[in-house]
Formats: sequence, structure tokens, C-alpha cells
Amino acid sequence: MSLKNILINKGNQVVSIDTAADLAAAAKLLTKHSIGVLVVLDVDGRLVGILSERDIVRAMSENGIAALQLPVAEVMTRSVSTCDVNDAISSVMERMTPELERALAKHKAVRTAAKAKSAHV
Repeated sequence: MSLKNILINKGNQVVSIDTAADLAAAAKLLTKHSIGVLVVLDVDGRLVGILSERDIVRAMSENGIAALQLPVAEVMTRSVSTCDVNDAISSVMERMTPELERALAKHKAVRTAAKAKSAHV
């Protein structure tokens, strides 16, 4: 099965935002479309990153409410892996697995540290 098959059922609309837009505009787009990630494009329409809800939360934790005025380019995730709609799901999963394993290991370490801290309270 390919991604193309999935997109036929799910839809292929991609919601994007410009690097110069602020985080407030990005948050509105995320809410309007009930999604968690925006594709970030430069002025020529080229992919330059993604902006996730997590990126916005991180910016707000570091900058408070003023983060909503920051440009997307300052907060976005620049390292993005891509695939083709004709790629097999198994191929995409093989590429994603190392990233997911790192994320899960990090999550497990954070949970373990949180449990240890709460046990000492």
C-alpha cells in the first residue's frame, strides 16, 4: 500500500504558512483546521520546515505571551524528512522508526526522572 492510497481516503489538503507569519496566526490556522502541524514555506513556495503545537508551546514557555508575536521562522523545526506519495508505507515506516525510537526513549527517560522526583517529595 502507498501513501497515495491513504490520501485518496483522507484527503490531500496541506495547510501551510509563510516564515514571516507570527505564531498567533499559526495558532489560528492550527485551530481552524483542527491539525497539529503546519508546513512552512519560503517566499518561493519551497519547504523550509514545519511548525507544530509543541514548537509553539516551547516558545511560550521560554517567552511568555510575547511568543505569539515571534515569526514562524524563529520557532519552526527546520529538519524535515519527506517522502513521495508513491512510496510504500513500509518504506516510510522504516525511515520513521529510528526517529520514533529516539522519541520514545527520551519520553521514557523523562517519565522515569519525574517518578523518581515525585518519590522524594
